Amino acid sequence: MQILIFHPLAKEEIRTAANYYDDNRRGLGDRFLDAIEHGMIQIQSNPFGWRKFRGEVRCYLVQKFPYGILYITDDAYIFIVAIMHLHRVPDYWIERLVDMPQA
Repeated sequence: MQILIFHPLAKEEIRTAANYYDDNRRGLGDRFLDAIEHGMIQIQSNPFGWRKFRGEVRCYLVQKFPYGILYITDDAYIFIVAIMHLHRVPDYWIERLVDMPQA
C-alpha cells in the first residue's frame, strides 16, 4: 500500500475546514474529519479509481461536504496536493506541484 504524503498547506486546509464546521455546529468538524479519513482510506485502497481532474492530479469527492481531495499517485506514494473547497477558486493549488516528492 502506498504511503500518503501531505503538502503542508493541505494539512492546514483540513484543520481550517474542521474548525469552521465545528464553529458553526458542534460535532460537525469531527464529521468532516471522519469524511476526510474515509476518503484517504478509499484513495489508498484504489488510487487510480478516481478521475483525473487536471493533468495527473486526481480528485476524490468528499462525501456530504463540498470538498475534493486532490492527489497524485505513483508506485511509492500518494501526494495529497490540496483539500479543495469545490465552490471556490479552482486552481489555487497548482503551484504546490513543485513541492511534490521525487521518486
